[in-house]
Amino acid sequence: MAEIPYDVIAKSYNALHGKEQEQKYKAILNIAKPLLEKAINMLDIGCGTGLAAKYFKNIYNQYVGIDNSYEMLAQAVTNSNSDKTLFTLASAEELPFKNKAFNFIICVTAMHNFANPRKALKEMLRVATSNAIIAITILKKSGKAKQLLNLCKKELDIIKILEEEKDFIIIARKINIKRNIDERLVKYCNSKVFKALQTSVKTWLVQNNNKK
Repeated sequence: MAEIPYDVIAKSYNALHGKEQEQKYKAILNIAKPLLEKAINMLDIGCGTGLAAKYFKNIYNQYVGIDNSYEMLAQAVTNSNSDKTLFTLASAEELPFKNKAFNFIICVTAMHNFANPRKALKEMLRVATSNAIIAITILKKSGKAKQLLNLCKKELDIIKILEEEKDFIIIARKINIKRNIDERLVKYCNSKVFKALQTSVKTWLVQNNNKK
């Protein structure tokens, strides 16, 4: 798939792709909203012209958008009139933010453009709080789609994957080792193997008590 010259199409981007992007935002919000914390610090990786800043304006306390296209960011700044938004030129692979700074992170129609998606995902996880919601969309027609989907499944605690006409929409959290262990323990304790083991132990105890 040919790379889109974003600096060239920046001024016409909203007219060309605005409605399509908003459909993705809507799908993300429908799933993510009940899971989000009340005070939301939102990071938009590959923010482009800042469409998400406007779409999500009623839910965040602070919004930060990053992009590596100067012209796209120029449009974002022009279109924004809120003191709750900030746009900055940056690379997804080297986010200029401290650890655990954001509790809602989105990356919409951008990941296939990253030079190093694995490093970009590691950076997302670095700046995400322990309870952060992470939403990523993957363009199906990208040659990297399968690879990126598998990467997300491996590195994230998946809540839901929506398969839309043109995209995979992933809603996830950071992998929480303790939570995973707890869930596995609960699953094991409810299993037939565990219940059979419990029965065997009880039988053994009864038999040993009767011998005394």
